[in-house]
Amino acid sequence: MKNVTIKHVAELAGVSISSVSRYIKDPKSVRPIAAVKIGKAVKELNYVPSLFAQNLRKGHNNTIGVLVPDLTPYFSMACVALNQFFYENEYLLIVCDTGYDATKERFYLRSLMQQRAAGLIVASSEKNEEVFSEYTHSFTRVVLFDRDIHHKRYDSVGENNMECAYDLTKHILDMGYTDLALLVNATGYKNNVRRYESARKAIQEAGLSVDDMFVAADLTSFDKIYRAIREFAGRPGNGRKAILSYNPIITEGATMAMNSLNIKVGEDIELAGFTIEDYQSKYRYNIPRVIQSPYSLGMKAGEIMLSQLNKTDYTNCCPREYVLKNKIVY
Repeated sequence: MKNVTIKHVAELAGVSISSVSRYIKDPKSVRPIAAVKIGKAVKELNYVPSLFAQNLRKGHNNTIGVLVPDLTPYFSMACVALNQFFYENEYLLIVCDTGYDATKERFYLRSLMQQRAAGLIVASSEKNEEVFSEYTHSFTRVVLFDRDIHHKRYDSVGENNMECAYDLTKHILDMGYTDLALLVNATGYKNNVRRYESARKAIQEAGLSVDDMFVAADLTSFDKIYRAIREFAGRPGNGRKAILSYNPIITEGATMAMNSLNIKVGEDIELAGFTIEDYQSKYRYNIPRVIQSPYSLGMKAGEIMLSQLNKTDYTNCCPREYVLKNKIVY
Protein backbone atom coordinates (compact mmCIF):
# COMPACT_ATOMS: atom_id res chain seq x y z
CA MET A 1 0.00 0.00 0.00
CA LYS A 2 1.37 3.40 -0.97
CA ASN A 3 1.33 6.43 1.31
CA VAL A 4 0.23 4.54 4.38
CA THR A 5 -1.25 6.99 6.88
CA ILE A 6 -2.22 6.92 10.50
CA LYS A 7 -5.84 6.46 9.33
CA HIS A 8 -4.96 3.15 7.62
CA VAL A 9 -3.29 1.91 10.80
CA ALA A 10 -6.34 2.86 12.89
CA GLU A 11 -8.74 1.08 10.52
CA LEU A 12 -6.70 -2.13 10.46
CA ALA A 13 -6.25 -2.13 14.24
CA GLY A 14 -9.91 -1.27 14.87
CA VAL A 15 -9.07 1.72 17.07
CA SER A 16 -9.38 5.47 16.86
CA ILE A 17 -6.86 7.70 15.09
CA SER A 18 -6.17 9.43 18.40
CA SER A 19 -5.21 6.09 19.95
CA VAL A 20 -2.68 5.46 17.18
CA SER A 21 -1.33 8.99 17.63
CA ARG A 22 -0.86 8.43 21.36
CA TYR A 23 0.76 5.05 20.68
CA ILE A 24 3.31 6.62 18.35
CA LYS A 25 4.28 9.14 21.02
CA ASP A 26 4.29 6.57 23.84
CA PRO A 27 3.04 2.94 23.48
CA LYS A 28 2.36 2.83 27.24
CA SER A 29 -0.18 5.63 26.90
CA VAL A 30 -2.82 3.31 25.41
CA ARG A 31 -4.43 0.18 26.84
CA PRO A 32 -2.30 -2.99 26.47
CA ILE A 33 -4.78 -4.77 24.17
CA ALA A 34 -5.04 -1.72 21.90
CA ALA A 35 -1.25 -1.36 21.92
CA VAL A 36 -0.80 -4.93 20.68
CA LYS A 37 -3.33 -4.37 17.86
CA ILE A 38 -1.72 -1.10 16.82
CA GLY A 39 1.77 -2.63 16.92
CA LYS A 40 0.67 -5.47 14.64
CA ALA A 41 -0.99 -3.03 12.23
CA VAL A 42 2.10 -0.81 12.12
CA LYS A 43 4.26 -3.84 11.31
CA GLU A 44 1.87 -5.28 8.72
CA LEU A 45 1.45 -1.99 6.89
CA ASN A 46 5.13 -1.06 7.30
CA TYR A 47 3.95 2.30 8.57
CA VAL A 48 6.56 5.01 9.19
CA PRO A 49 5.37 8.08 11.16
CA SER A 50 5.57 11.34 9.25
CA LEU A 51 8.42 13.39 10.68
CA PHE A 52 7.10 16.42 8.84
CA ALA A 53 3.73 16.19 10.57
CA GLN A 54 5.37 15.61 13.93
CA ASN A 55 7.65 18.59 13.42
CA LEU A 56 4.71 20.82 12.61
CA ARG A 57 3.05 19.82 15.86
CA LYS A 58 6.22 20.27 17.90
CA GLY A 59 7.28 23.49 16.16
CA HIS A 60 10.75 22.06 15.45
CA ASN A 61 12.47 19.04 13.94
CA ASN A 62 14.97 16.61 15.40
CA THR A 63 17.98 18.51 14.10
CA ILE A 64 20.69 20.05 16.27
CA GLY A 65 22.81 22.70 14.58
CA VAL A 66 26.45 23.03 15.65
CA LEU A 67 28.47 26.07 14.60
CA VAL A 68 32.25 25.92 15.00
CA PRO A 69 34.91 28.33 13.73
CA ASP A 70 37.05 25.54 12.24
CA LEU A 71 37.45 21.77 12.15
CA THR A 72 40.94 21.57 13.56
CA PRO A 73 41.51 18.65 16.01
CA TYR A 74 40.02 20.49 19.00
CA PHE A 75 36.62 21.20 17.47
CA SER A 76 36.64 17.95 15.50
CA MET A 77 36.87 15.98 18.74
CA ALA A 78 34.09 18.07 20.28
CA CYS A 79 31.90 17.36 17.23
CA VAL A 80 32.63 13.63 17.44
CA ALA A 81 31.34 13.67 21.01
CA LEU A 82 28.26 15.69 20.05
CA ASN A 83 27.49 13.39 17.13
CA GLN A 84 27.67 10.28 19.31
CA PHE A 85 25.63 11.88 22.08
CA PHE A 86 22.78 13.01 19.85
CA TYR A 87 22.78 9.81 17.80
CA GLU A 88 22.10 7.92 21.03
CA ASN A 89 19.27 10.36 21.77
CA GLU A 90 17.79 10.14 18.24
CA TYR A 91 18.72 13.62 17.01
CA LEU A 92 20.41 14.49 13.75
CA LEU A 93 23.52 16.66 14.03
CA ILE A 94 24.42 19.26 11.40
CA VAL A 95 27.93 20.69 11.79
CA CYS A 96 28.66 24.04 10.16
CA ASP A 97 32.24 25.31 9.81
CA THR A 98 32.10 29.12 9.80
CA GLY A 99 35.79 29.65 9.12
CA TYR A 100 35.73 32.58 11.59
CA ASP A 101 33.63 34.35 8.93
CA ALA A 102 30.79 36.51 10.30
CA THR A 103 28.87 36.32 7.01
CA LYS A 104 28.94 32.52 7.04
CA GLU A 105 27.86 32.48 10.65
CA ARG A 106 24.84 34.66 9.88
CA PHE A 107 23.91 32.41 6.96
CA TYR A 108 24.09 29.22 9.04
CA LEU A 109 22.17 30.73 11.95
CA ARG A 110 19.42 31.98 9.67
CA SER A 111 19.20 28.70 7.73
CA LEU A 112 19.07 26.47 10.81
CA MET A 113 16.31 28.55 12.37
CA GLN A 114 14.35 28.58 9.11
CA GLN A 115 14.64 24.79 9.06
CA ARG A 116 13.19 24.72 12.59
CA ALA A 117 16.23 23.17 14.21
CA ALA A 118 15.49 21.92 17.71
CA GLY A 119 18.55 23.63 19.17
CA LEU A 120 21.84 25.38 18.45
CA ILE A 121 25.27 24.69 19.96
CA VAL A 122 27.61 27.51 19.05
CA ALA A 123 31.31 28.29 19.31
CA SER A 124 30.96 31.80 17.98
CA SER A 125 33.38 33.54 15.65
CA GLU A 126 33.13 36.45 18.15
CA LYS A 127 32.76 38.83 15.21
CA ASN A 128 29.01 38.68 15.18
CA GLU A 129 27.66 39.19 18.68
CA GLU A 130 25.01 41.80 17.82
CA VAL A 131 23.71 39.83 14.85
CA PHE A 132 23.81 36.60 16.84
CA SER A 133 21.65 38.13 19.55
CA GLU A 134 19.27 39.53 16.94
CA TYR A 135 18.88 36.24 15.06
CA THR A 136 18.38 34.18 18.19
CA HIS A 137 16.18 36.69 20.02
CA SER A 138 13.15 34.37 19.90
CA PHE A 139 15.19 31.16 19.88
CA THR A 140 15.66 29.94 23.42
CA ARG A 141 17.43 26.58 23.05
CA VAL A 142 21.02 27.70 22.59
CA VAL A 143 24.23 26.50 24.24
CA LEU A 144 27.48 28.42 23.86
CA PHE A 145 30.73 26.48 24.21
CA ASP A 146 34.46 27.21 24.32
CA ARG A 147 33.85 30.92 24.21
CA ASP A 148 32.86 33.64 26.69
CA ILE A 149 31.12 31.58 29.34
CA HIS A 150 29.49 34.60 30.99
CA HIS A 151 26.42 35.26 28.85
CA LYS A 152 23.30 37.12 29.90
CA ARG A 153 20.90 35.02 27.83
CA TYR A 154 22.24 31.54 27.10
CA ASP A 155 23.63 28.53 28.94
CA SER A 156 27.34 28.15 28.34
CA VAL A 157 30.14 25.67 28.93
CA GLY A 158 33.90 26.22 28.82
CA GLU A 159 37.19 25.33 30.42
CA ASN A 160 39.20 27.00 33.17
CA ASN A 161 41.58 28.57 30.64
CA MET A 162 42.68 31.56 32.72
CA GLU A 163 43.48 29.51 35.81
CA CYS A 164 45.42 26.92 33.81
CA ALA A 165 47.46 29.51 31.88
CA TYR A 166 48.41 31.20 35.15
CA ASP A 167 49.31 27.95 36.93
CA LEU A 168 51.37 26.60 34.03
CA THR A 169 53.32 29.85 33.68
CA LYS A 170 53.93 30.08 37.43
CA HIS A 171 55.17 26.48 37.49
CA ILE A 172 57.77 27.22 34.80
CA LEU A 173 58.90 30.33 36.68
CA ASP A 174 59.11 28.35 39.92
CA MET A 175 61.39 25.88 38.12
CA GLY A 176 63.86 28.70 37.58
CA TYR A 177 63.17 29.56 33.96
CA THR A 178 63.31 33.32 33.51
CA ASP A 179 63.85 33.75 29.76
CA LEU A 180 60.45 32.86 28.35
CA ALA A 181 58.85 32.68 24.93
CA LEU A 182 55.08 33.14 25.06
CA LEU A 183 53.38 31.63 22.00
CA VAL A 184 49.80 32.85 21.61
CA ASN A 185 47.15 32.16 19.00
CA ALA A 186 45.05 34.87 17.29
CA THR A 187 44.72 37.73 19.77
CA GLY A 188 41.35 38.82 18.38
CA TYR A 189 39.57 36.20 20.50
CA LYS A 190 38.73 36.41 24.17
CA ASN A 191 40.07 33.01 25.24
CA ASN A 192 43.47 33.73 23.70
CA VAL A 193 43.66 37.19 25.24
CA ARG A 194 42.70 35.84 28.67
CA ARG A 195 45.34 33.12 28.58
CA TYR A 196 47.96 35.69 27.65
CA GLU A 197 46.84 38.10 30.37
CA SER A 198 46.99 35.28 32.93
CA ALA A 199 50.56 34.51 31.84
CA ARG A 200 51.48 38.18 32.17
CA LYS A 201 50.08 38.22 35.69
CA ALA A 202 52.21 35.26 36.75
CA ILE A 203 55.33 36.88 35.27
CA GLN A 204 54.70 40.20 36.98
CA GLU A 205 54.04 38.52 40.31
CA ALA A 206 57.43 36.83 39.97
CA GLY A 207 59.03 40.26 39.82
CA LEU A 208 59.91 40.00 36.13
CA SER A 209 59.06 42.27 33.23
CA VAL A 210 56.86 41.00 30.41
CA ASP A 211 58.72 43.39 28.11
CA ASP A 212 61.84 41.26 28.57
CA MET A 213 60.04 38.15 27.35
CA PHE A 214 59.75 36.94 23.77
CA VAL A 215 56.10 37.16 22.66
CA ALA A 216 54.82 35.77 19.36
CA ALA A 217 51.11 36.04 18.50
CA ASP A 218 48.82 35.03 15.62
CA LEU A 219 50.83 31.89 14.91
CA THR A 220 48.47 30.53 12.27
CA SER A 221 50.92 28.29 10.39
CA PHE A 222 53.81 25.94 11.09
CA ASP A 223 56.15 28.28 9.23
CA LYS A 224 55.33 31.13 11.62
CA ILE A 225 55.83 28.86 14.64
CA TYR A 226 59.14 27.58 13.25
CA ARG A 227 60.48 31.10 12.63
CA ALA A 228 59.41 32.28 16.08
CA ILE A 229 61.18 29.41 17.84
CA ARG A 230 64.30 29.78 15.72
CA GLU A 231 64.43 33.48 16.58
CA PHE A 232 63.90 32.83 20.28
CA ALA A 233 66.52 30.08 20.39
CA GLY A 234 69.09 32.30 18.70
CA ARG A 235 68.61 35.44 20.74
CA PRO A 236 70.90 36.14 23.70
CA GLY A 237 69.31 35.66 27.08
CA ASN A 238 70.14 36.12 30.73
CA GLY A 239 68.52 33.01 32.09
CA ARG A 240 67.27 29.50 31.42
CA LYS A 241 65.02 29.36 28.37
CA ALA A 242 61.50 27.94 28.24
CA ILE A 243 58.77 28.05 25.60
CA LEU A 244 55.16 28.31 26.76
CA SER A 245 52.40 27.60 24.24
CA TYR A 246 48.82 28.51 25.08
CA ASN A 247 47.15 26.55 22.27
CA PRO A 248 47.26 22.79 21.45
CA ILE A 249 48.01 23.28 17.75
CA ILE A 250 50.85 25.66 18.56
CA THR A 251 52.23 23.18 21.11
CA GLU A 252 52.34 20.47 18.45
CA GLY A 253 53.91 22.90 15.99
CA ALA A 254 56.50 23.93 18.58
CA THR A 255 57.37 20.29 19.23
CA MET A 256 57.96 19.64 15.53
CA ALA A 257 59.88 22.89 15.10
CA MET A 258 62.19 22.11 18.01
CA ASN A 259 62.85 18.65 16.56
CA SER A 260 63.61 20.20 13.15
CA LEU A 261 66.02 22.67 14.78
CA ASN A 262 67.70 19.89 16.79
CA ILE A 263 66.68 21.57 20.04
CA LYS A 264 66.40 19.01 22.82
CA VAL A 265 63.15 19.47 24.70
CA GLY A 266 63.78 19.76 28.43
CA GLU A 267 67.55 19.96 27.98
CA ASP A 268 68.37 22.83 25.63
CA ILE A 269 65.04 24.58 26.07
CA GLU A 270 62.04 23.57 28.18
CA LEU A 271 58.64 23.28 26.51
CA ALA A 272 55.29 23.61 28.26
CA GLY A 273 51.84 24.19 26.88
CA PHE A 274 48.20 23.42 26.31
CA THR A 275 47.68 20.01 24.68
CA ILE A 276 44.93 17.60 23.75
CA GLU A 277 44.62 14.25 25.50
CA ASP A 278 46.84 12.20 23.18
CA TYR A 279 49.93 14.44 23.19
CA GLN A 280 52.21 12.16 25.20
CA SER A 281 51.25 9.03 23.24
CA LYS A 282 52.04 10.88 19.99
CA TYR A 283 55.33 12.56 20.91
CA ARG A 284 56.59 10.58 23.92
CA TYR A 285 57.38 13.82 25.73
CA ASN A 286 56.30 14.25 29.32
CA ILE A 287 56.30 18.05 29.19
CA PRO A 288 54.51 20.26 31.72
CA ARG A 289 51.11 20.61 30.09
CA VAL A 290 47.47 21.54 30.45
CA ILE A 291 45.47 18.62 29.07
CA GLN A 292 42.33 19.89 27.38
CA SER A 293 39.46 17.50 26.65
CA PRO A 294 37.30 18.73 23.78
CA TYR A 295 35.46 15.39 23.83
CA SER A 296 34.32 16.06 27.41
CA LEU A 297 33.38 19.60 26.43
CA GLY A 298 31.24 18.30 23.57
CA MET A 299 29.53 15.76 25.80
CA LYS A 300 28.73 18.41 28.41
CA ALA A 301 27.32 20.76 25.76
CA GLY A 302 25.13 17.90 24.55
CA GLU A 303 23.85 17.16 28.04
CA ILE A 304 22.95 20.82 28.58
CA MET A 305 21.11 20.98 25.26
CA LEU A 306 19.20 17.76 25.92
CA SER A 307 18.14 19.14 29.31
CA GLN A 308 16.71 22.18 27.51
CA LEU A 309 14.93 20.01 24.93
CA ASN A 310 13.32 17.87 27.61
CA LYS A 311 11.58 20.91 29.10
CA THR A 312 8.50 21.83 27.06
CA ASP A 313 8.26 25.23 28.73
CA TYR A 314 12.00 25.99 28.70
CA THR A 315 12.98 29.65 28.88
CA ASN A 316 16.46 31.16 29.07
CA CYS A 317 15.70 33.70 31.77
CA CYS A 318 18.33 32.31 34.14
CA PRO A 319 21.34 31.19 32.07
CA ARG A 320 23.75 28.77 33.70
CA GLU A 321 27.52 28.61 33.42
CA TYR A 322 29.53 25.40 33.46
CA VAL A 323 33.31 25.32 33.78
CA LEU A 324 35.21 22.09 33.14
CA LYS A 325 38.48 21.69 35.04
CA ASN A 326 41.41 20.73 32.84
CA LYS A 327 44.09 18.44 34.17
CA ILE A 328 47.60 19.86 34.56
CA VAL A 329 50.58 17.52 34.41
CA TYR A 330 53.93 18.75 35.79
